[in-house]
Amino acid sequence: MPRQFQLDAPTLEEARAKALREYGPTARIVKAERVYDKGLRGLLGRQHVEVLVEAPDPPKPAEPGYGLSERLGIAALLADADAADQAPGLGQVHLSTEEPRFEDVLNSLAADTTPDGDQG
Repeated sequence: MPRQFQLDAPTLEEARAKALREYGPTARIVKAERVYDKGLRGLLGRQHVEVLVEAPDPPKPAEPGYGLSERLGIAALLADADAADQAPGLGQVHLSTEEPRFEDVLNSLAADTTPDGDQG
């Protein structure tokens, strides 16, 4: 259902430009009326245009699917996690503690922290 907004401007052209700027190219003026405000005791009156603008509802954002209709329950999520674990390249994790250099570092630390004369 389209929404309706009321705008006022000094001229119809300015009202049209304002409607386009505020509500986009799909907005249209459905009613226009020239209005004269008398002002203070007829002095300082002003003439302007009031328009009724109709703008269609903005499109609803698409809901992300994420395949949720196919994924029901924790079992499906666990199956996805297991499949990800089986992916190539995973499971070949390289740990720095498995390298010979790590053992050298530990031996060096042990030698540096052992009190003199205590070799045990």
